[in-house]
Amino acid sequence: MVAAVNTKSDAKKTFKSLLIEHKGEITPEVKEALENLVQLSANERGGDGDAEWSPAFDLKINRGRWRSITTPPFPGKLHDDDDDADGRSRFTLGRMSFGMFKPTKIVCAVDEIINIVEQLIKNEEGDNQQGRDGDIPAWTQSYIMEALIDIETSSSTKLPARIVTCGVCWPQSPTRLGVTFNRGTLEPRFDLSSPENVSLSALWKETFHNVIAKEAEARSYLGKFGTYLMHLLMKGIIGLAVPMDSSDFTQTYSMESPFAGHSDILYIDEDLRVSRGNKGTISVVERIA
Repeated sequence: MVAAVNTKSDAKKTFKSLLIEHKGEITPEVKEALENLVQLSANERGGDGDAEWSPAFDLKINRGRWRSITTPPFPGKLHDDDDDADGRSRFTLGRMSFGMFKPTKIVCAVDEIINIVEQLIKNEEGDNQQGRDGDIPAWTQSYIMEALIDIETSSSTKLPARIVTCGVCWPQSPTRLGVTFNRGTLEPRFDLSSPENVSLSALWKETFHNVIAKEAEARSYLGKFGTYLMHLLMKGIIGLAVPMDSSDFTQTYSMESPFAGHSDILYIDEDLRVSRGNKGTISVVERIA
């Protein structure tokens, strides 16, 4: 039972404090504190304030760099007892990337997740990142998720890396943002060409050299055939282009017609945003820029 508080400011402090205490998990206590914060925020708006509340259309308050303070939302989290020495959640690379990035069984510790919402800028080819629903409205923003991770290797050396997932968001309703993702990249979080990173660069290249081809070759005949059919199906439905081994030792996938999801804004102010995705996952982020 969460102690009752009467002001939005106190409710916000209680909610954040409980979230930290429960290591970013949305436990019943944290959820109760969130519901109290949402209710007091609505009370502060007063009367028909909710009818006029339209945070999804407030591009200024949505734009910026936000850091997640909830448990990383990837499937297949290893047991809590398997958290690394710094208490960070650990996942296999395959589960983190829905099988897109290889080697799938290598373990990664998540350092932090950054959400970047900023003005949409066309790329050099003029691609405006069109989604499945046709032309993008003028108020669409870039929506980027950047997971900073450490990849664990057999030599016990950790490889700093990032998974950057790029997409767009736009208002679907006063409190709902539509979201699509159309590209993802796995890349080192250090300069491979720097003389200061010789040993890290060598280990990165050893870990990722032709790894996609090697993992494909290791599959059984049925496994290869099943993967081929799945990729063919996804190419037809969403225009999926799967990662290929590359000379720069990064991996990238893309989707021409990605499915659209959504994110409902439950609470937002200048430095905190709480939202619920279309799968029901609650995400809490704090502004860092």
